[in-house]
Amino acid sequence: MNSTIGIIAAMDVEINTLKGKMTEISTESYFGTEFLCGKLNGKDVVCVTCGVGKVAAASRISAMIIKYSPKVIVCIGVAGGLIPELKVTSLAIAENSVQHDMDTSPLGDPVGMVSGINMIYIPSNEYATETLKKSADECGIQNVLGTVASGDQFICDGGKKDYIKSTFNAIACDMEIASMAYVCYINNVPFCACKAISDNGSDDAQMQFNEFVSIAAENSAKVIEKFISLYNR
Repeated sequence: MNSTIGIIAAMDVEINTLKGKMTEISTESYFGTEFLCGKLNGKDVVCVTCGVGKVAAASRISAMIIKYSPKVIVCIGVAGGLIPELKVTSLAIAENSVQHDMDTSPLGDPVGMVSGINMIYIPSNEYATETLKKSADECGIQNVLGTVASGDQFICDGGKKDYIKSTFNAIACDMEIASMAYVCYINNVPFCACKAISDNGSDDAQMQFNEFVSIAAENSAKVIEKFISLYNR
């Protein structure tokens, strides 16, 4: 069985902290992007920056699965918070995820349903998610477990934020997790995700994002280091 742990993030800032702590590093170009291989906390890892958005995320995580067959893939990075319990730089851990901009309701489908698998909420791997939760707790980083809603939009509108929260009972919103979860689900690859909150998804979200993205990314990286130490499947 392959022992490699896959780590994927949308932006370089979200993964650079981990890169600086890896050893035995090598790089390989595949499928139009650069994969970084090495060891972190003594375990084999492969890391990639996928780019922003659902298509970029799905294509890169598919390439990772084909090329490296990781035993588990964890998505890290930043997201917008949708609930008061999630303060800036705290963590949203995805128990499941949904595409908030998937809508074939004119054809009679529920909003958010993904055709083919006929699911709205795509579950993360239970053991991996439990390990992420334990990792965050041991790092002393405040966190909430729940639904993360993904879409090809940077949410900076209070009305849109309220719609996503109320429609899907979501705790946070990002632009990648749900598409990654879909790819892993149909390929039977364990998947989990945690996103540090960089903004509150409202009208001042852009200002908050620019101010807090680096700190938020560092928090998610700390948790992934701990996750790699604790994950034993």
